[in-house]
Amino acid sequence: MINQFGDGIGQYLSETSRIVVPLRTVSRIWGGDKVQHYRWAERGASYCSKLCAAAREVGDWEEAVVKLNRLIHRRAQQLRRRDVKISVNPIEPDDLINLRAWSHQGSYVKKGDDDGIGLPFSMLAATDLRAGFAFDKFRLLIRMEEQQPAIISDVTPAVREAQLQPGRVPE
Repeated sequence: MINQFGDGIGQYLSETSRIVVPLRTVSRIWGGDKVQHYRWAERGASYCSKLCAAAREVGDWEEAVVKLNRLIHRRAQQLRRRDVKISVNPIEPDDLINLRAWSHQGSYVKKGDDDGIGLPFSMLAATDLRAGFAFDKFRLLIRMEEQQPAIISDVTPAVREAQLQPGRVPE
């Protein structure tokens, strides 16, 4: 009985360290505020490992968010792909794999994109978004419930201004 309990604790600690260690790295690279806001720890060890690998490859959040937004936007356009969830964290494991592979600042064709659409390395504008999508306070594209406004209230004034002016990159 004690041995089974001890084994359970060992497995729990092992799983926890497989989440905490990668998230410490992500926190150092992209910021702890993002780790907390997007609740990445809730996604499990495999997700956190992919997240850490992507953050190491694309260390600048500004670059990462441009690429993630393009990947999420493309996923929302594809009929046969998984829908973008209404969530504080719309990033799927496939998005992280593609982010890691998109190691340059040129256009990129998403893995598994049967249409071979090249995604440009440029900020999405609010006018590019379908109804129900907006940018959050870290400028990540999220899906919202339909009755919410297109611009989230907790975004910074610079982001709000950029959403209203297509092509402008927020400071």
